Amino acid sequence: MPKKLFPDEKHIGNVEQVVTDSESNTVTHFVVGKGLLLKEHKLIPAVWVTKVDEEKIYLSVESRLFDCLTDYQPD
Repeated sequence: MPKKLFPDEKHIGNVEQVVTDSESNTVTHFVVGKGLLLKEHKLIPAVWVTKVDEEKIYLSVESRLFDCLTDYQPD
């Protein structure tokens, strides 16, 4: 089940993929999907994460910043 992403207590999407650095094996980004039919995907830097619990990931940025990010297109 995907984790839900919450910047300022507002749900902005679900984590659909975790991106890692193959050399250091650390998480670098999260691919977040938003929408039902025509999903948009954004790449969120892992350094924005402030807290993780059973169901949610909390971010240090405001939700309006999510809309400013460019769409992520996987290879």
